[in-house]
Amino acid sequence: MPLTPSTPSSGSLTGIGPAWRKLRERQRQFMADILPNGWVDTSFSTPKTRQAFMEEEAKQFAANIKLMEKDIRGLKLADETFMNTCQQVLASDLPRVYDFGQDGHIHAVGDLDTIGRGCKTEDLVTVQQELSQGLEQDVLTPMKQWLFAWSTVQARLKELEGMRIEVDSRKRQVFDLRQQEDKLKKKLGEATNDHQKKTREKNLEDIWRKQQRKDAKLATATAAYQSMESEVLEELAGLIRDAVCLKSYLAACTEFQREAYQSLTHALLGTTAGVNGQVAVAQRVQAKFQITQGNEDNTPQGSSGSASNPFEKPVKLTLTPDDSPVKPTAKSYVEAASAQKANTSGHALYGDDIKLPAPESPVRSR
Repeated sequence: MPLTPSTPSSGSLTGIGPAWRKLRERQRQFMADILPNGWVDTSFSTPKTRQAFMEEEAKQFAANIKLMEKDIRGLKLADETFMNTCQQVLASDLPRVYDFGQDGHIHAVGDLDTIGRGCKTEDLVTVQQELSQGLEQDVLTPMKQWLFAWSTVQARLKELEGMRIEVDSRKRQVFDLRQQEDKLKKKLGEATNDHQKKTREKNLEDIWRKQQRKDAKLATATAAYQSMESEVLEELAGLIRDAVCLKSYLAACTEFQREAYQSLTHALLGTTAGVNGQVAVAQRVQAKFQITQGNEDNTPQGSSGSASNPFEKPVKLTLTPDDSPVKPTAKSYVEAASAQKANTSGHALYGDDIKLPAPESPVRSR
C-alpha cells in the first residue's frame, strides 16, 4: 500500500513528501555554501545576510558574557571563602610567649587574646552579605536575563530558518510545476488525434489546478515567514542594543569589590570611614603617589625640571568618605546601565514571547 501524507486541519501536508522536499532544499543550500558559485542553483534561496551577521555577532557576545559570568561567580566564591576564613582566623587565639616566673614555673606572658583583638565579627558578616547580594542582584542577574532572552531568540531563529527553507522549497516546487505546464502546452499543440488531445488537456488541467494550490500555499508560507522575520529581527536587535550595558555591569562588579574591601579594612583595623580613617589607610598602604590637594605644582619631588619620564608625574587622588559599605557608588553603575534601556519598551527588546525570569537573589531570599 503506498504511503500517503496526512492532511491536518491547517491544510498543510505532513509526511514523507514535505519532509523530503525540505530536506533536499536544505541540502542544496548547504552545498551552495561550500561549493563554488554556479555549481548549485541558488535563485530560489531567500537571503538572510542581515540575520546571519546579527546572529553571529550576538553569539560571540553571548560567549563573552558566559566567560565573564563564570569568572565573576568564581570571584564571588573566592570573596566569600576569604571572608569566612578571616572570621575563623580572627576568632582564633594569638600565640603567647612562655617564660619562667618568679616561682620557677613556666607561665604565659600576657593575657590570652584573639587575633582579631576586639574586631567586630558582625561587621565582616555584613560586608560579606552585602557584597554577595550586590554581585548577585545587580551584576549576575542582568547577565542571566540577557542569556535567557538570547536562548529564547535562538529558538525562534531556528524556527525562522525552518520557515525560510519551507518557503524556498515551495518556490522551487511552483517553478517546477510551471515548467511542466509549459511542456504540456507544447505537447498539446503536437497532438495528432482527439484521444491524445483530450488526455493531454486533462493532464494540463491537473497540473494547472495543482499549481494554483501550491501558489496559494507559497503565498501563505511567505507571509508567515516575513511576519515572523520582522518580529525575530526586532527582538535580536533589542538584545544587541542591550549589549552596551555590559561595561557598566563590569564596572559595578569592580566597584562592589573596592567598596567591600575598603569596608573590610576599616572593620579589621577598627577605623572609621571619615577623614582620619582615610589618612590612616593612606599612611599604612604607603602608596607611591604624591597626593596634592589644591596644589597645581606638577613638578616631581627630587626633580629640578620637567619630568622626562611620564610615569614620574604625580597623581592627584580625591579621597571621598565611604559612609555606606558596598552599596552607593556601585549602584550608580547599575543605574547607568538601566538608564541605557529606559527608552526602549520590553516588547521592542525581547518581544511578547520571551518571559524573563524574576531577578531573585539567593542572598536576599534567605
